[in-house]
Amino acid sequence: MMSRKLERGFTLIELMVALVIASLAMVGIYRGYVGMVVANETQEDVIALNQSMRIVLDRMVDDIRLAGYNPQQVQVATGDPTIRFNNTSATGFSFRGDIRDLGRPVSIRTINYAIAPTGPGIFDLRRTESIPGALATTDTLIENLEVLDLVYLDDARNVLPPPVANPESIRSVQIALVVRVGDQDPTYSHDETYGNIQGILFPGYPKNDRFHRRCLTMEVKCRNNS
Repeated sequence: MMSRKLERGFTLIELMVALVIASLAMVGIYRGYVGMVVANETQEDVIALNQSMRIVLDRMVDDIRLAGYNPQQVQVATGDPTIRFNNTSATGFSFRGDIRDLGRPVSIRTINYAIAPTGPGIFDLRRTESIPGALATTDTLIENLEVLDLVYLDDARNVLPPPVANPESIRSVQIALVVRVGDQDPTYSHDETYGNIQGILFPGYPKNDRFHRRCLTMEVKCRNNS
């Protein structure tokens, strides 16, 4: 009589142990994948933030250099603002100049930079351009702005407290921007401080939250404001 070979499978306990081990492995793999995705998205957000801030700074630099530009010596009407800086504060400014057509034909426009609150401690930076007889246009240059700091200097590099009493004495403007990304990073804790070119630290930093931030500074020479 032929004997039948005894065949054994896994017990229920062995199957449960194997299932638990496989589940733990999958959880580890999933967490690693999620962490990698979050890190990549955060890096992309920071890169995009840097690019946006540089574009905004370039726009502000171009505008400030044209403040007061009036190649054909146009005389303003009585009661109109002078063709130069007209309104200066630590968080915004306005000026007049031939910024669009560069004298061909004359097109004296008023440019205003101002911040608009969009949440607790968060602002949009807006640029408004107006010309007599036409509707003003306003563009939002950047969102999630926390600090716009402007320092005005004269020929001797003395700081001119805003609002500047004699705007025609402005020879350069120091700009500082602090902007955060839109989404929090659960793996990050903010621990940085920021300040302007004068070395003055901005209050409220570090935030100890999970937002990445960047601070950019630049000094602009005023070529035409006199």
